[in-house]
Amino acid sequence: MTESRSILFVEDDPTLRGVISAALRNKGHTVFERDSAEEALNSMERVVSPALIILDVDLPGTNGIDLCKRWVAMQQKTAPILFLTASDDVATLAACMAAGGDDFTIKSSPISQILERVGYWLERRGRMLSDKRRQAILDQVEEFAVVKAEAQEQDKSFQTMVSALGAGLRLSFSTLPDQFGSTIAEKLYLLGYVTGAASKAANDRLDLKIRFLDFLRACLLETQTLSRSDAARMVANLGQLYSVRSFRQAMSAGARFWNDAILGGGVPESLADLRSRLSGLDDE
Repeated sequence: MTESRSILFVEDDPTLRGVISAALRNKGHTVFERDSAEEALNSMERVVSPALIILDVDLPGTNGIDLCKRWVAMQQKTAPILFLTASDDVATLAACMAAGGDDFTIKSSPISQILERVGYWLERRGRMLSDKRRQAILDQVEEFAVVKAEAQEQDKSFQTMVSALGAGLRLSFSTLPDQFGSTIAEKLYLLGYVTGAASKAANDRLDLKIRFLDFLRACLLETQTLSRSDAARMVANLGQLYSVRSFRQAMSAGARFWNDAILGGGVPESLADLRSRLSGLDDE
């Protein structure tokens, strides 16, 4: 007879299996641990009648997806199957559902999220997905695959722009003294210069406009003009910096750099005279 809170957990990684099993037992569940498809098959045939099966995709030998298919073919799938996978690869997730799985979660998810999915399926008291609902989820997964592919293409374009702008800025900054950027005024000027160039670069790109602060942070890291902590702090206060004269001057210089060096193919403006430009400016 099926126990309402019993779980068959098939996972070959003993550490992960131990951590998740302990969390499940702390919630009052009975957990039967197995480390291979073969052991899981024997359990289903001879001993265990679980209310839920948590099944690792990447089992040694017979993998989790093929094991699920086998249970379905032998009409031995008597409980919902929650796939546990190390990958968010869309093809893998689709294969889990197509094989007869009822749900999936990523191994790197917080334990609380895994427990939430377990609780959901146990509350259903053994009710598995209907074929109609499974097909609807498959359709959603396929739709997600399209959206993810489009996002990856945008990310490639994003990184291409970061790399191109970063390379030009590094060349422009190569004439600076080694210690330039040690004072607040110098850091402010560098931030303004990169902000002006990045703003011009993003001017005709909707994807960069929408993610402008991400684009600016990425450019700052690419050029290594500021430390990660300085860049994060100064970008967070960007709105307050537009009133600072040296920042506005730097933005104008950065914008000219983009127009002349990138669009016009000219030589980047030398920044070797920055110290003279900054003379007399307060360290604001």
